[in-house]
Amino acid sequence: MDRDAKPSAQSEAYGTFPAATDAHAANFLDCIRTRKAPNAPAEAGHWTNVALCMAMESLKTGRRVRFDPEKRAMES
Repeated sequence: MDRDAKPSAQSEAYGTFPAATDAHAANFLDCIRTRKAPNAPAEAGHWTNVALCMAMESLKTGRRVRFDPEKRAMES
């Protein structure tokens, strides 16, 4: 009996990106090993999160949210 049999079909949750996640993790580990620059620097992830947090705050409050570069903070 083969206990390591793979399922004939894989179920993925809506909105997930398993191939992209695997590629991202592989790139990260490769950069650790080789000291090469990653495909996406940490700053890109940071600013993406800032934009997402602003969008979520805007949806939650129903108001426009702006970013103040001087304070490096959101203002409603």
